[in-house]
Amino acid sequence: MPDTQTDCDIRWSYVDLHSHLLPGVDDGCLTLDDSLQVASRAVEWGCRQLWCTPHMGLIRYPDNTPTIVARRVEQLQRELDERGVELRIGAAGEFRLTGESIAWWERHGVPTLGNSRVVLVDTWATEWEPSFDRALDWLQQRDYEPLLAHPERMRIESESWVPLIERLLRRGIRLQGNFKSFGDADRPEVRERAWLLIGNRAYDVLAGDLHGPASLMARAIGMAELERRVEPERLRRLVLERPIEIVEGGGTLPNGEHLAAGEDARR
Repeated sequence: MPDTQTDCDIRWSYVDLHSHLLPGVDDGCLTLDDSLQVASRAVEWGCRQLWCTPHMGLIRYPDNTPTIVARRVEQLQRELDERGVELRIGAAGEFRLTGESIAWWERHGVPTLGNSRVVLVDTWATEWEPSFDRALDWLQQRDYEPLLAHPERMRIESESWVPLIERLLRRGIRLQGNFKSFGDADRPEVRERAWLLIGNRAYDVLAGDLHGPASLMARAIGMAELERRVEPERLRRLVLERPIEIVEGGGTLPNGEHLAAGEDARR
């Protein structure tokens, strides 16, 4: 297994819809230097465009609203341009589903990806709460399209996780997988879930979910595993073509509805 960031020779062409690149706003990059280092590495890997999606909807990050995040993205873009880092970044958010989600959206607005109606959401709850369904209903009734971040990393027990994912897919919720999950040595159940989902064609997109510099190696390992095990045209669809369609306002594509064990990711 590679033991340095440069040991993973990643040369993709991709658009990343999930990152914590903005400095000092959440648990991602802490400083501008961190942001520049992570952005530079993403460019080396072939990232064409990256969306800054800081955590939103959480009490501990009250300043992370669509308006404020958009200003901070403009500031970081200027810093990147001045230093010759050839990366275009955009503003969105990773919204934590809670019982207060609807009130938050009514107060601050809904953070969407690019020109789309797609909204990146997540949860770290150990059980799926009725309030999460109400929040998703609220979004869908207003023609927003929820994209659930890293469902493979959810803390819900496996016996409840599989039927939950199937139910979410049936109701039109999109799924975004994390690069890291496909090579995660620390949480083998996460890795197994990730390969199950990609084998069943359940993911709409894959993304980096980059945090600080310390997060880079785990992403590179996962990317190398994806490159090794997934057919190139299919991988390109997940990391480049579909993300571009989303940010340009592309419509919904059908997802799978039933998860079958042992599906081959190279189909």
